[in-house]
Amino acid sequence: MWAGFAALYDEGGGVGLFDGKSWRIFTDFSEISNVPVYDIALDMDWQPWLATQRGLVHIKNDGTVEVYTSEDGLPIDVIHSVFVTGDGRIWVGTS
Repeated sequence: MWAGFAALYDEGGGVGLFDGKSWRIFTDFSEISNVPVYDIALDMDWQPWLATQRGLVHIKNDGTVEVYTSEDGLPIDVIHSVFVTGDGRIWVGTS
């Protein structure tokens, strides 16, 4: 189970993965370190898409991270929600 944190250990937020026994908190990705995560959706390959204060973040299965912001065509950088459709399209909600 993936979970986003608006505030993590008195920091700005982040994301964690629960494997049924323990949590793995992702701090090794500078793209999501200390960033509030508002929503998480999994695509058809079980890769998480994160709605964050700094854009849409995609954590790929190979461990690489892509960040999409207003420079990539989003209306603003603050993404409040993310949804993956059955055909793999990614929808985001902004304010």
